[in-house]
Amino acid sequence: FGWHPHLHTLLFTRHPLSKAQIDVLLQFLYGRWSDAVVAAGYRPPHSEHGLVISRGESAGDYISKICHQGLGHQGLAAEISQAGSKKGRLASRTVPQIIDDWGDYRRESDRLLLLEWLTGMRGARHLTWSKGFRTQYLPAEQPAQDSDPSTAEFVCQFTGQQTDFLIQYDPTLRWRIPEAAKKHGRPGVMAELASFNFDCQNVPARSPPQAAA
Repeated sequence: FGWHPHLHTLLFTRHPLSKAQIDVLLQFLYGRWSDAVVAAGYRPPHSEHGLVISRGESAGDYISKICHQGLGHQGLAAEISQAGSKKGRLASRTVPQIIDDWGDYRRESDRLLLLEWLTGMRGARHLTWSKGFRTQYLPAEQPAQDSDPSTAEFVCQFTGQQTDFLIQYDPTLRWRIPEAAKKHGRPGVMAELASFNFDCQNVPARSPPQAAA
């Protein structure tokens, strides 16, 4: 029971590894990982299910499946950036499913789970490259088209206290408010806040920042 944090790691070697070499690598990685988990105050991970090494063909099949199901690169991007969107196994639930249940049933246990998840995932990265690896094999990333703040539409701003209140009241507002702003601008945000009688007068609007001369 509880959360299921895990990593999918692609390890590139100069030459294919034999089964004996994979077994040695598995024991080495498991020992390092198990020691770190125990040092953090938890029980050792399961020796058979805690760490699995598969050959690269499996990764290729997995990526091909995602791209086929998700319209090419959009599917792969969604798999990486929306890791919480898949359905949980057996009777477990993913974060979006917990959000839906909180919206439908307002169970306090679901609210506490969402707050715990938000706290734990704050600042977490969904994709990490080894130093220099991306630069060596992939082209440079293109800058975002809307990176110029002078061209952005400023909708509204919240103080830290207001943000804490909103998330404590309903953790789903962390997603619902940005979605309302994206679809309907400031009126959409105000409508979302008015749905639970939030004092909209305390959400000031202001002009977008001026570009530096």
